[in-house]
Order: sequence, then structure tokens, then C-alpha cells
Amino acid sequence: LDIGQQRRRVQDAARQAQAVHHHAAVVLADVAAHLARSAGPADVPASGEVHDLVVVARSGGVRDTDLGRVVEVSVEVAAEARDGSRTPLCTLSERFAVRGRTGGA
Repeated sequence: LDIGQQRRRVQDAARQAQAVHHHAAVVLADVAAHLARSAGPADVPASGEVHDLVVVARSGGVRDTDLGRVVEVSVEVAAEARDGSRTPLCTLSERFAVRGRTGGA
């Protein structure tokens, strides 16, 4: 999934959470982007060699805070060459706060 699709999934999940718990709100607490060391110009496949961008998102820790439930998400983005090899480009670390949801994380 590309970043736009991931964002839409998070937004869909937020809408579902609001439908179940109409008083809850999902807030992007913070995001950090880290370029991969191998993402230098010499290491990234040329545009004609890149077959696709591969985006993998994983849920991380969930904990309750005074603000609400905090959910961590990590996203890895890589360029995939036509031969199937992948070159990591960057990772994103995101935290979302689900306000109004506490207890039993």
C-alpha cells in the first residue's frame, strides 16, 4: 500500500472508532521520518529500473495515557527493482492518540 492508502486506512479506522465511541477523537501525536543510509543517489535504482514502491506498515505498542490511548505505527518504504531486489528508502514512526479511550490497552 502506498502512503495515501495507509493514511486512508488510518482515517477509516478513526471513523469506525468514532462511530463506536462518538466522544473519541484520533489525533496524530507525532511523526518522524528517517532516511535509510543506503538511500544515496548511487544506491537507489534508476527510474527505469524501479518497478514499484513497497510500503509496509506495522502496528506497534499501545498504551494508555492521560490524553487517551496512544497507538504506535511504523512504516517502511522501499524501491523495488524489476529483478525483485529492494532498496530501503525511509522509515516513518507515527503515534496516534485516541482521545477519550483509556484503560485496558
